[in-house]
Amino acid sequence: MQSLTKNKALESSWITMQDSVKTVSFMGIPVVKVAIWDQKVKSLLGGVLPHRGVLFLKDAVQIWNDTDTEDAVMDFWYDKTTDKNYLRIRYKMGVGYFDGALVTVGY
Repeated sequence: MQSLTKNKALESSWITMQDSVKTVSFMGIPVVKVAIWDQKVKSLLGGVLPHRGVLFLKDAVQIWNDTDTEDAVMDFWYDKTTDKNYLRIRYKMGVGYFDGALVTVGY
């Protein structure tokens, strides 16, 4: 797969067709747009340094939740009128990294 840094001569080297979808890569690593980051950066920083990039190893990020605490609530019930089962779960979830050496941020 071509990368952004290896061949800057042609636009086609920046965009690789993969499964009939145009994708951009950086040194073989797919570049993925995260639209919510753009919204947050714009709202929090007023357009100052509007671009962000985060490069991390696939296993460097952890997702956690608090389902084993008293704050987490799970409620399950059956409604005879609608003949449906209902499930409501309330918990907190977060994302974090466990080794800063595995994460690079650019702005």
